[in-house]
Amino acid sequence: MQNFEIKVCVKDLEVIRRNCQKLGAEFQWDRRQCDTYFRVPEGRLKLREETDRATLIAYQRPDTEGSRCCQYELFPVTDTRGLKRALAISPGIRVIVSKHRELWLFGHTRIHLDRVNDLGTFVELETVIDTQTLAEAEHEHQKVFDALRLRDGGTIAESYCDLIERSENC
Repeated sequence: MQNFEIKVCVKDLEVIRRNCQKLGAEFQWDRRQCDTYFRVPEGRLKLREETDRATLIAYQRPDTEGSRCCQYELFPVTDTRGLKRALAISPGIRVIVSKHRELWLFGHTRIHLDRVNDLGTFVELETVIDTQTLAEAEHEHQKVFDALRLRDGGTIAESYCDLIERSENC
């Protein structure tokens, strides 16, 4: 699977929420997520735990500021504790990221409003590339980026796990 994504540090999620509504994005849910990142030689591997589900997520993308393509795979997990114990042994836990996330949808774009413990508040846009071309995905992605007025925030090149390791707040 592939998406076109960007992460931006923001000061006020309420402003972004209002911009989502003006854009016509649809609110989906609001929940806590705990992402356990594991040490891997390439890319990133994390176990995302939520109240009612767990998913193993493997992804690879360049750590560059601005929008970029990301390759990812999602694997539903039924034995969360067992998988977490096995991955903690080898390859080992890298860092744990705890956050509160709101999800909004506009077309093929997932809009994440995140409050990340010990880091700050962020918006992530992920425009899924499935039935449209890369150019169409980039166009939609830019439209959402502009409508939410994200150009005023600082784009973030790394993942939350990298920021936590460096203790770098938004």
